[in-house]
Amino acid sequence: MRPNEHTSFWLSYSGLFLALFFIFLLIFGALSAKLVFLQDGTKAINQAIEEDRKALLLEAYKLEKEQQTLLDFISEINATNELLASKISLSFLKLKEDSNETADLLSRKESEINQLKLSLSKLESKLNEARQKAIEPVPMVDQSATKANQNSLKIIANLKIRLKDTELSEKIDAKTGSLALSADEFFDGSALKNEDTLKSLIEPYFAVLLDPEIFERVLFITVAVPAPKDIDDGLLALERASALAGLIYAFKESAVFKDKLVFAPLSAQNEFLSFSFVPKP
Repeated sequence: MRPNEHTSFWLSYSGLFLALFFIFLLIFGALSAKLVFLQDGTKAINQAIEEDRKALLLEAYKLEKEQQTLLDFISEINATNELLASKISLSFLKLKEDSNETADLLSRKESEINQLKLSLSKLESKLNEARQKAIEPVPMVDQSATKANQNSLKIIANLKIRLKDTELSEKIDAKTGSLALSADEFFDGSALKNEDTLKSLIEPYFAVLLDPEIFERVLFITVAVPAPKDIDDGLLALERASALAGLIYAFKESAVFKDKLVFAPLSAQNEFLSFSFVPKP
């Protein structure tokens, strides 16, 4: 090989390697630039992902808070429902108890009214008996009075003597021996009032009538009870009579005179609560 040919050979190879070097350099530069662009894009993507993550976390927090609020609201509604159910149950039980009490009261009132009706029936029977006996001939004690009149006079005389120093002396009728009291003073509607005062007035009256010598002359004792002035209602008069009967039957001597005691409900035209007796004929 000639010297010129040898030099030309290595020059050709050096040029080739130089060209390859520049090519690899260009490729490296292009790859570096692309890598930089990819890194910038990845950073932007990561940043966007981070922002989206933060937004999602914020939304999740809001949803959790709203969910807790909703749960609290549901819990409050449940508590309110339980409270309402409890109140409704208590109201129902109270209403049932009141209904039972009302039914018991009506039953007692009906029983008392029936008892008063029975007393009225007995009164009518005894009045008819008294009228019948008044028609029949009776033994004459003297020329001016029958046996019934004598019994009546005897009872009235005892009432006057034994009650002359009490406040009842002016309230007792001198001719009939009846005791008249103001109904308004001792009744409020169908209920009794001033019971102690009423009891202190009628107990002495009954005490005289229950004297064995006097009591044997009494056919029966009547208690006339008027209805309220503003409400002329026979049922209210019966209720008043029932209330007064409860007071009188509480006397310790009531067992003695109970069979002779008759209550007579009156209309509102009568203003007085009166106690009287019918003598034996």
